[in-house]
Amino acid sequence: GWIWDAAFYALLALTAALALLDPETSDGDRWLLAGTAALTAAWHFAFRRAGMTEDRPRTAMAYLAGLLALWFVLAGIHPAFFSLLLVLYPQVFRHLRLSLAIPTSVAVTVAVVWRQVLASGRPLAENPGAIVGGLISVTFGSLFAIWVTRIIEQSYERRQLIEQLEATRSELAAAERDGGRLAERQRLARDIHDTLA
Repeated sequence: GWIWDAAFYALLALTAALALLDPETSDGDRWLLAGTAALTAAWHFAFRRAGMTEDRPRTAMAYLAGLLALWFVLAGIHPAFFSLLLVLYPQVFRHLRLSLAIPTSVAVTVAVVWRQVLASGRPLAENPGAIVGGLISVTFGSLFAIWVTRIIEQSYERRQLIEQLEATRSELAAAERDGGRLAERQRLARDIHDTLA
């Protein structure tokens, strides 16, 4: 988890720096950009401290809705913030079960296409690239998420199987030790019996 958090903060800081250093960014936009970027970092930090898990989907949905709204504002100020999608989509699949993550990623993609259309200044009908890109993103992202989830589930099942095998092996070794002790006792008993006889 800390790797995703570090990637989130690093990419946010990098894109904010690039946008702030861009000479085409106006002074008013710089203040709005810096404030919104700081609010985005604080939003992420606050929810991470709250300990989001898949068992708390409402908390995760509130986090993701706020994060998406802040991203929408940032991407409207400067296009460099489209790179934040590299860490925004993984947040969806990180904090939600697959059954909720896929529809949420579709909603995120709709917002991304909407932001691209608004940024281009052209109507949706004249933006086939945004629509095709969104469809490809949702399709491949969902298939990839399903594939990764299946791998994780199989790894978990294998780990449980290995733990069961190790427990069985330990029980078998203990049974063999007990059997050896019993055989030695029986041999000693026969020797003593034969000696006395």
